[in-house]
Amino acid sequence: MAWTLPVTVALVCLASILMMLAKAFSKEQRWIKTLLIMFSLGTCVLISQIMRIIVDASETGETLVKLQSMTNVSLTISITLFSFFVAYFLIVYTIQILKDLKDAKKQRRFSYE
Repeated sequence: MAWTLPVTVALVCLASILMMLAKAFSKEQRWIKTLLIMFSLGTCVLISQIMRIIVDASETGETLVKLQSMTNVSLTISITLFSFFVAYFLIVYTIQILKDLKDAKKQRRFSYE
């Protein structure tokens, strides 16, 4: 279990770097920002799972039960947030594709006239 702390710290650093990179892009580049935030949330899901592994391996008794419930809740919340964010990304991306197709169809119609 000596590997869990360095991996956890590395994942926290990776999630932080991804969030900082997302803040570096302008508002017009929202697709890149959204993708970086989604990767950061996915990394948080991994961090929650690793924390569950650490708790299961290191604690005993009543502390184990309390920490297990806390890590289960954090894993559930992080998976839920990630799922909502992916759904939001897919919905917005689909709407944008449909708008682009509609605009392309209008431009093609005007180019023939």
